[in-house]
Amino acid sequence: MRKPWVSAISAGVLAAAMLPSSALAQDASWTVVAEGLDAPRGLEFGPDGLLYVAVAGSGGDECFEAPGPEGPEMMNICVGATGSVTAIDTATGEATEVLGGLPSTHIEVEGVIGPPDVAIADDGTIYVLTGDGAVPDAEERAEGDIGGIVWRVGEDGAPEQVADLVAYEASANPDGGVADSNPNGVVVAPDGSLLVADAGANAVFMIDAEGETSTVATFADSMVEAPMMPEGEGEAAEGGEEAADGGEEAAEGGEPAMMPMQQVPTHVTIGPDGAAYVTFLRGFPFAPGSAWVARIAEGEEPTAYAEGLTNVVGSAFASDGTLYVVEMFTNGMMSGDPTGALKAIPPGGGEAVVVATEGLITPGGVAVSAEDEVFVSNGSAQPGSGAIVKLEQ
Repeated sequence: MRKPWVSAISAGVLAAAMLPSSALAQDASWTVVAEGLDAPRGLEFGPDGLLYVAVAGSGGDECFEAPGPEGPEMMNICVGATGSVTAIDTATGEATEVLGGLPSTHIEVEGVIGPPDVAIADDGTIYVLTGDGAVPDAEERAEGDIGGIVWRVGEDGAPEQVADLVAYEASANPDGGVADSNPNGVVVAPDGSLLVADAGANAVFMIDAEGETSTVATFADSMVEAPMMPEGEGEAAEGGEEAADGGEEAAEGGEPAMMPMQQVPTHVTIGPDGAAYVTFLRGFPFAPGSAWVARIAEGEEPTAYAEGLTNVVGSAFASDGTLYVVEMFTNGMMSGDPTGALKAIPPGGGEAVVVATEGLITPGGVAVSAEDEVFVSNGSAQPGSGAIVKLEQ
């Protein structure tokens, strides 16, 4: 089963791919810190002051063809080990690869699947995710498949497995839906445990010091009106037949069909109050304004911290309690417009304010420095055109 957002992302990614790399940060409010990156995603500052970036990579030399999301047409898929964690000195722009050789898949038109996020502990320990675990069956995983894993960079610089979220989802499947794991966001909690936002499992998991995984929260689908789809295109996206039928019923004047929309948690960060804050992309039909931020305090159920957002993929707090979030497609994935947005949620939650949109093309993450400088990973969908940009305030 395809991830609930991978196939529909292709329209926006295709539009982004048609833009020259110089178009990625032309707005006067941005300064390019580093460029020429292969699909940079999540990012976080370490205690050494360096900015660590999960780089999805450029696929590889092993290529094959497979049916595309729009039907029988074949598309080219290239896989390799070009994903990495890169450390950037934001003062000089110098980039140093800290960990390489991570799995990367470049799918024609759709973009790159690779390491989605990185987290840094207070002692400098680096954690990184390899996402896209797909439908988990621990006994049927292909040899060498390392998707859905949480890794730690060891003292010798080599990756050490911390947890296998595919195996956990296969055995626990806490939300009771189709077993699926696609860990997309990771953060180190105040007690040293790891929290992971799993977009496929629609859940937040915790990994303790012994590497044991447990479920913090699951997020149920919500019912929305099925969109009108041109005949023959309903199956191009998740829930396609329902979407097509819904469109026909609406066109005939009947009651519009309803369909489930997944939550798709994409990122998790820790707030000044010690609570976890989780962002959501939302699944097909990716309704603009349906994404939100959840606050999860220890021992409590998730509550809404901010609503009315669209396709959120990253978040970071400033020292004053402002929560910055990035929307990968601020006009919605189905719009075909790759314009993203940086938004600010006031301390205590509430309505988000647009900080910037111009110059942001499929942004993938945001980080705030100790000096409250805001950095965004831009051009996160395609290899070679990615950049880290700094907001000039």
